[in-house]
Amino acid sequence: MKASERKITKLFSESDTVFSIPVYQRDYNWQEKQCQRLFKDILQTGKNDKITSYFLGSIVYIHDGIYGTGEKEFHVIDGQQRMTSFMLLLRAFYRKLETMDDSNQNVKGLKARLEPCIWEIHRISGLVEDKSNTKIKSEVATEGENNIFQSIIETGKFDSDKRDNYTNNYRYFFETCSEYAKNNPLDWENLCVTILEQCIILPINCDNQDTALTIFSTLNDRGLPLSDSDIF
Repeated sequence: MKASERKITKLFSESDTVFSIPVYQRDYNWQEKQCQRLFKDILQTGKNDKITSYFLGSIVYIHDGIYGTGEKEFHVIDGQQRMTSFMLLLRAFYRKLETMDDSNQNVKGLKARLEPCIWEIHRISGLVEDKSNTKIKSEVATEGENNIFQSIIETGKFDSDKRDNYTNNYRYFFETCSEYAKNNPLDWENLCVTILEQCIILPINCDNQDTALTIFSTLNDRGLPLSDSDIF
C-alpha cells in the first residue's frame, strides 16, 4: 500500500494512468449542493494567501492491469464521487477557456495545463488527438448515464433537457465559472491556477482488493452516507 498527498491535477495528468470506476460502485450521487460547497471552498482558498492548499479528501484504488494502449488501469474503490465531480469541474473550466480569445497566451497556457488532466496526450506531439480517451472511465449506473458523462467530458456540451446528476452538476460548474469570469476578469485566471496547484488529494494505492476494502470501510463516514445495499 502506498499513500502520499498529491495535487489532484498531477494525479490525473500522469501520462500512463487511467482511472476506472467499476460497475459494482454505487451511482454518481453528488448533487448541486455538494458542488456548490466544492466551488466555494476552492474560491476561498484562492482568495486567501494564508491558505496554501485545499484538501479534497482521499481516494482508494487498486492497479488492475494494462489497457491495450499501454495505460495503467486503476479501479477506484473509494472516492469516485469526488473524482467525478472534480473532473466535471475541470471540464467546465476548459470549456470556458475554449470560448475565450485563443491568441491570449494565458488562455493557451491554461488550456495546455488542463488538457493532460482530462484526456490522454500523444507522447510525441504533446497534443490531444482523440478526446474519447479520457482519464476517467465510468462503468456505474445505466449505459445512458455513462454515455452522458463520457459525452460531457469529450465535448464540453450538455443537453439542457437532461436532469441527471452529471448534467446538473456540469451545468452548475460551467454557469458558475462563466459568471465568475465575467464579474471577476482579473481573478479568473488565478482561480484556474488555484485549481491546478492548490487542490490536494490523498491517493491510497493498494496492492489488492482486500486491503482496499478494509481502508474503504474506515473512510465511509466522509461524503454521502452509504445505504446497506451500497455497502453490500
